[in-house]
Amino acid sequence: MHYKKYEIEGTDAVSDITRFVKCYYLRAYESNFPNGFIWVYEDYSFLNGSDLMVCIRVDISNAAENKILVEFIAGGGGSGLFFKLNSGGESRRVKKFTNDLIAFCNERSLKLSVIEQTT
Repeated sequence: MHYKKYEIEGTDAVSDITRFVKCYYLRAYESNFPNGFIWVYEDYSFLNGSDLMVCIRVDISNAAENKILVEFIAGGGGSGLFFKLNSGGESRRVKKFTNDLIAFCNERSLKLSVIEQTT
């Protein structure tokens, strides 16, 4: 499993990032909680013929301070009976999301910081 957690700051960060996440993968399942939502979907990996589970968690508990937390988690893309053979699908999904999020934040002058990630 690979993940990355971001803090995003700026005016309208909540509405902009909510729109970005909900448009990122349209056929996702959404689960709401009092301070945000979770966006979950499966993404097929052609390299090893299995589905990756992708979860995007958006936490708006600091929205009054124009801050939002976004966590992107990808897992389950490996195969193997006794040990996991991973072809890199999980890390590629995290990298693509990161690049897309950076571009989106730059277009809207939002400050993006990575606050936690897998090593």
